[in-house]
Amino acid sequence: MAASKSPVDTKVETKNQESAASNDEWNTEQVGFPPYFSVENDGDSFTGKLMYLDETDLSFPRYVFQCVGKPVLCHRGSKTTGQEDVMVEPSQMFSVSEYAGIARNRMAVFVGFVIKVTRICSRSLPVPKGESPRTFIDFDVKSLAKDKPQIDARRVKMMMAKKQTQQIPASTGYETSESLDPDSFF
Repeated sequence: MAASKSPVDTKVETKNQESAASNDEWNTEQVGFPPYFSVENDGDSFTGKLMYLDETDLSFPRYVFQCVGKPVLCHRGSKTTGQEDVMVEPSQMFSVSEYAGIARNRMAVFVGFVIKVTRICSRSLPVPKGESPRTFIDFDVKSLAKDKPQIDARRVKMMMAKKQTQQIPASTGYETSESLDPDSFF
């Protein structure tokens, strides 16, 4: 049976906790839903380290980035219920919705790396009669030159794993040195 703490032990523990707080030994941690970057206009961009894909709500997957470099203007809340602007400072987290132009099968190679994402343009997609209009947004994604070899190696590894899971023969007889270029996979 565990020994219970005496009132004196409890007071000492509480006093130690209070002194740590008064000595500025506490860091504020960001544990709630990160503010979101809204990709509204051509040229909108941000630089961040891609941390992971948040699939807490499967109907609304979003990427979580760590702000790197300049602060990023983000938002909390919705436009309909009251949107609040939030300036995300370096080392803080923010989120970006998953778009077809930055789909997870293309973005997975960048997890753990700093990238710059810029909205290039948007295009209206043809839709069957009676369906809601849809827009495709094109993005430019840039990585740091020092990270390119690691990103390319990861891209090749992921494509090889994808080939294996799809049970595609390793050699079809049509491979050339050009077909092994990681940039040609996407």
